[in-house]
Amino acid sequence: MAAERAGAAPERCLFVDDRPENVAAATALGMTGVVYGGPADLRTTLAPFTG
Repeated sequence: MAAERAGAAPERCLFVDDRPENVAAATALGMTGVVYGGPADLRTTLAPFTG
């Protein structure tokens, strides 16, 4: 719903949550999903985009 309201395609969205089942649902919709366990998880995921 958030992607739709923002006018963003799901494949251009990053979904971050600490519950694997929520991340699985987001990836099933075409989003990139990250199970958050700490800042290192986000650093790893965002590294290709931050140089």
